Amino acid sequence: MNRYTHKTVWIIGASQGIGRALSKKLDSLGCDLVLSSRYLSDLDQLNDELSKKAKIYALDVTHFNDFSLITQSVLENQSFDYIFIFLVIMSLLGLKKCRLK
Repeated sequence: MNRYTHKTVWIIGASQGIGRALSKKLDSLGCDLVLSSRYLSDLDQLNDELSKKAKIYALDVTHFNDFSLITQSVLENQSFDYIFIFLVIMSLLGLKKCRLK
């Protein structure tokens, strides 16, 4: 057991690249994972590769209303007291679609 065992980590952008690699590493450290990405099928595939199942949510960060709804769902429907680490990893291509008001 290490200091990360049973700590909840939510990674947005978990299905590819750095997010995918971090998901696998944090899983190996014993973290409880909440994973989000645009494509649920990619998250399902990643979840099959993890040692324990993560909670997964389809989430496109360019849709701000969806982000609010998913955040509310994650916080209301989980069995953890708090989120230890919250990571948002997205490509610069995704940023082009975002328009902050």
